Amino acid sequence: MRVFLICGMSLFLLAPGVSATDFTLLAGYQYNNDFELADTAGEEAGTTATGEPGDDIALDGGGALGFAVDWVYRGEADKRVGLLLSHTEGEFDSAAGLSDPDMAITHLHFTGTSYYPAGRWERFVQAGVGVSHFSPDDNTLTDDTRFSLHVAAGANYRLSERFLFRLEARWLPAVLSSDAAGFCSGGCTIAIKSEFYSQFQVNAGLMVRF
Repeated sequence: MRVFLICGMSLFLLAPGVSATDFTLLAGYQYNNDFELADTAGEEAGTTATGEPGDDIALDGGGALGFAVDWVYRGEADKRVGLLLSHTEGEFDSAAGLSDPDMAITHLHFTGTSYYPAGRWERFVQAGVGVSHFSPDDNTLTDDTRFSLHVAAGANYRLSERFLFRLEARWLPAVLSSDAAGFCSGGCTIAIKSEFYSQFQVNAGLMVRF
C-alpha cells in the first residue's frame, strides 16, 4: 500500500498548473472472476481444500471505494489525465480450505478521459493503465502485484458549477503470464485460470471541480 500512496502523491505534486482540477470520491461494487484450485492444493500446500484441482474457486464480490484526481490536458477542457486509486475486499469460497479466506485488491492506474458534454450531462469514456495488488490474508498465500489496465464509461451530472454527480461502469483486467500459478507460499493453493483476470465495477460518486 505504501507504494500506491507514494505514486499518488508524486503525481499530485508533479501535476501541471491548470485551471481545472477534478477530485472524485467513488463508492460501488466490484464483481470478480473465479480462480481455480491448483494442482498442488491440499495437504502439500498446507490447506484443507475440499475441492479437486481445477475446480472453480469463487472470490466473492464486495464494496469498492475509489478516489480519482484529474487535470485538464493541454488546455483542452474536454480532455483529462489523472490518477485512479480503487480498493475492494472479497472472500474465497470455503472449498479452497483457507484458514482466512479474505483478500484485498487495490488498483492504481494512470488515466486518460474524454468528455462529451450535452447540457447538464457530461458523458465520458476513460482508459487507464497501472498495477493491481492482490493481498490474501491467509498465511499460506503471498501478495502479488500485476500489470493491469481498465476501460470505463459513464456520465457526470452537473449539480452546480463546482459539484457533479458521477455514474460509471469499469472493466479491470489484470495481465498475467501464461504459466501464472497464483499466490504461492510452500505450495500453490489458488491459481489464475487464464492470462487475464477480469474484474468489473459499477460506481457512483461526487466530483468537486476547481
